Amino acid sequence: MSGFAYTTQSLLAFAVLLGQLGCSSTTSDGDDSAGATAPAINACAPGDYENATAAADSRVVDISTLTPFEYTPACLIIKIGQSVKFEGNLITHPLDAGTAVEGSPTSPIVSTSSGVSTEFTFPSAGSFPYYCAAHGGPDGSGMAGVVHVVD
Repeated sequence: MSGFAYTTQSLLAFAVLLGQLGCSSTTSDGDDSAGATAPAINACAPGDYENATAAADSRVVDISTLTPFEYTPACLIIKIGQSVKFEGNLITHPLDAGTAVEGSPTSPIVSTSSGVSTEFTFPSAGSFPYYCAAHGGPDGSGMAGVVHVVD
């Protein structure tokens, strides 16, 4: 029976290959429970969410002009009391709140159709879908995403 000896160099080469294939990895503080509870909603599957719960994490959603009709990141996990800033052309891509997930409080996301940025603070746990009123829909079609807030 033969075995493999994994070296640092071979693992690094594998990571580079994955990156070239479009695969990505995320780092965490060891608590993956937030992603495990994130719902499949608004075109966001549980594995699609970016964990932005650490104090130093960026919580900016880019309304991209380079990749039209896309929010980056579209699926975001944050903690209660944290804010998310949406940056981009809100005239071309008006932001609207989707239908709140059952058990979630009213969404703090307010319809915004002017300016280049808007920011919302999330005071309660829950899942808060959003979409572009011009290029998406409340059913998660097109340009859409979710802010999932955990304790």
